[in-house]
Amino acid sequence: MSDVKMEYDWVDTGVDQPDWTFKPLPQACREKEVAKAGCHTPQAYRFKDIYEGKKKQQLRKCLEAERKQREFHSRPVPNFRQLHERQAAKPAVHRVTQPVTPNVLKNSAPAEMRRRQRLKLELESSRPALKPLPSQSLAEPRLQIKPFNLSAEKRVQKRRLFNAQTSQKQEARRQQQEEQRLRKEREDYQKHRQLTTFRARPSPFSITPR
Repeated sequence: MSDVKMEYDWVDTGVDQPDWTFKPLPQACREKEVAKAGCHTPQAYRFKDIYEGKKKQQLRKCLEAERKQREFHSRPVPNFRQLHERQAAKPAVHRVTQPVTPNVLKNSAPAEMRRRQRLKLELESSRPALKPLPSQSLAEPRLQIKPFNLSAEKRVQKRRLFNAQTSQKQEARRQQQEEQRLRKEREDYQKHRQLTTFRARPSPFSITPR
């Protein structure tokens, strides 16, 4: 509840009951009454207005900056004559790449030469010493020539005999399978004829047993 006092005036309306109407006090009177009561308006509300004003001002600045960025700004035409003169005045330098041997090849070539020399020395040291042959042994032939016979003809005969035997076995196996097939067909035919032969059934109403 507010501590501000309210003023009620009595107005004679000509009836038995008075008319009590509410009439607010003026602003100066209210402030005096508030000061007397020891109540003060919080300062936070005043700073709130300051902050709101600064916020709106900063927002207006940002919107204005964005609007200016969206505006079209034409760029000046480049001075091609000045660029061409500068390019013509610039001295032409032709650089030729000089081949440089990598350090790997420089170091590997002498190392490869030393390795070959070391292998050559090891090979010479590991080779057995050869004794000179007498003059008589040089005159004699070292190889003895002997007659030989090729087994191609024998292999051809054996192959022919093997092929003939194989063909005979295959023919005998084929004939045996054919005989078995015919025998099975004949047996199946006989069974089928026996099943299809008509046989009379005995009468169930006959008195004399059979």
